[in-house]
Amino acid sequence: MEGQRTGPGERRLPGWLVPALLVAVGVVVYAAVGRMQQASEGVADAGSRSGDTRLVMNDLDGGRFDLSDHRGKVVLVNLFATWCPPCRAETPDLVALAKDYESKGVVVVGVSLDTEGPEVVRRFVREYAIPYPILMPSGDSETSFQINEIPIPTTYLLDREGRIAKKYVGKVSGSVFRSDVDALLAEG
Repeated sequence: MEGQRTGPGERRLPGWLVPALLVAVGVVVYAAVGRMQQASEGVADAGSRSGDTRLVMNDLDGGRFDLSDHRGKVVLVNLFATWCPPCRAETPDLVALAKDYESKGVVVVGVSLDTEGPEVVRRFVREYAIPYPILMPSGDSETSFQINEIPIPTTYLLDREGRIAKKYVGKVSGSVFRSDVDALLAEG
């Protein structure tokens, strides 16, 4: 306050620090509320789902992944980067989901948005023992998913007809993914 003096050993906060802290707290609260809403919303009703999803990209081994080859299955498309802490935090849940649900007709696929090249991504795949395909966008990629200038991680859950049933922004717990995947599998 104006006219107050600081005593010995007391420090004044820099003028910019309080507004910066308020903004940081606001971002954390906004993210937490967003995750709570995301977790409670469930998947979109079948009649309101958007279709015409395309995803054709090379995987780390040079093979071609075409989303249309997986019609009839529930597909989870995770957009991530190896340097992203929330991406790293949710990867073990995605690995477990891929292993536990593969026999039920669920496909998990990752799309790396790393720009440092495939070797960085290969190390990440080895570190987390990722069993699902990891794709990297290139000039001949085809996708209807927004992959440029998006927050990461962003994950899309597709129903058996390839329609987007849910979009997640930010780190999502494995229990939310499993609940939503189970809902789509129950649709038959």
